[in-house]
Amino acid sequence: MSDPDISFAKKKLTRDLKIIVIVQVVALCAIGSGWFLFRGDVVPNYPAWDGIHLLCGGLALVGMASFVVTTVWGTVKLVFLITCRY
Repeated sequence: MSDPDISFAKKKLTRDLKIIVIVQVVALCAIGSGWFLFRGDVVPNYPAWDGIHLLCGGLALVGMASFVVTTVWGTVKLVFLITCRY
């Protein structure tokens, strides 16, 4: 690859990694808030509140899943960049 192609690839990777970091920060916030609301005494554990209680637990699970997916995606992108010979 020529120098402009390498520069373009680095810029694209930088942009992709910024997106991955933003998604991971949002996922960590979702995990924290969902776990806090699910395990804390903020949302009472009464039968009338079961729907909201489950939504808080679901928020934490979705945050965990998205964090893991973006971690794997970022790792694959970095490994692909390192193993590719320009």
